[in-house]
Amino acid sequence: MSPPDVILCATVAHSATRFICDGVFKSCGYAREDLGDVPPSEDRKTILQVHFSGSNYIRICEEAKKYPVIMSLRRPRSIIKSWRKRYNNTSGLYTQMMLSYYFIQTHEPLLLPVEEPDRAAYLHFMGKALGLDLRTDWEKIGTSIAQERPFNDVDIQMEEVLTSIYYQILERG
Repeated sequence: MSPPDVILCATVAHSATRFICDGVFKSCGYAREDLGDVPPSEDRKTILQVHFSGSNYIRICEEAKKYPVIMSLRRPRSIIKSWRKRYNNTSGLYTQMMLSYYFIQTHEPLLLPVEEPDRAAYLHFMGKALGLDLRTDWEKIGTSIAQERPFNDVDIQMEEVLTSIYYQILERG
């Protein structure tokens, strides 16, 4: 199998999107571009980056018909912590995560759970499915130096719900 010219990386913000685009695929010659209104560059291998949102969901589903889709996954607690470092609330996060979980169930993208012990096996499977020899330095994940903010009651409830769904997805394989 020859590697695709374009790969769609559809993720939740703060779920290791840059890590998967730059830390994994850049070494295979892929350049990261945001999914926009302009078609991907035809003169190079491209990884199209997009975060789930209500306004992007239909577009992501349409692009998934044309390109293989990859997704980085992080434990919900890690995503919430990262989100809270940058924003006062997590109002948009729950929507992004629920849309991503629904997409996983309906489209079966290639997943890379970057914080799980068997992540190397997921990376190997992803590479094999795409016809690429994927490698990475796992130490680069979550190296932000931004100030942490404490969780509030909504964050705690959201974490419980999302963690349950997260592990159900991983159990499916």
